[in-house]
Amino acid sequence: MGKRLIITEQEKNYIRGKYGLINEQEGNPKECAKKYIEFLLTTTELKDDKKIGGGDLYFWNKNVIPKSSDIGAFQRFLDYLMRGIDDNIFQDGECNNIRVPDIIQYIHKYWRETIKNFSQTINNFSEPDGEKYTDPFFKFIVNLYNEMEVEIPQNIRRRMSSVSVSEVLQKIMMENPPFEPDEEFYYAEDIMKRLVHQFIPQWDYDTHTDAYYELLDYLKDNYGEEVFDYYRDYYEEDDL
Repeated sequence: MGKRLIITEQEKNYIRGKYGLINEQEGNPKECAKKYIEFLLTTTELKDDKKIGGGDLYFWNKNVIPKSSDIGAFQRFLDYLMRGIDDNIFQDGECNNIRVPDIIQYIHKYWRETIKNFSQTINNFSEPDGEKYTDPFFKFIVNLYNEMEVEIPQNIRRRMSSVSVSEVLQKIMMENPPFEPDEEFYYAEDIMKRLVHQFIPQWDYDTHTDAYYELLDYLKDNYGEEVFDYYRDYYEEDDL
């Protein structure tokens, strides 16, 4: 039988001793516990390694939603939560005076429930009429992120279609025109890697190398000809 992922009485006493008890509470400890835990399990949106939105999942688990039975992840989560509450980084008005001892009894329950709910809904997209999307790139990118067990960032969700990929590709090529003739394969490789970066943020490179190259191969197979066409047209116009 595996280890049980619980908060022991010793841990509870340690937390109570370190953080003390708050007598006056502005918020509901149960609701605040749920709110904090959902925030810590929500994907962090990054740009140039800086947070621009989302929750704080990146800062304690590299934007990977853990399994509820992962003891190491739970300990990192608990440490981050305690530091965050102690440093008042979660203040939102109604939870101002909530401290770890106030919510300790709810932490494990909501940890398990939130991960279960997120796992059931992660990347589960449907159109308004209830039918699943049939766009090839949409299905590919959803499956890819599900394999990585990572939630798709909001900024990527807005361009998950074959048409959007072509639009992003055209923008990249216009911003990065060919650098010299007779180097179309080097140019295509460079453009495709830039395109991959638009759909797998930098924070995933080290932990999801296979997914990176799987997406790169997909884009080459389905959009590589667009790059070669652009390259040929670019130099044909120069020759006119």
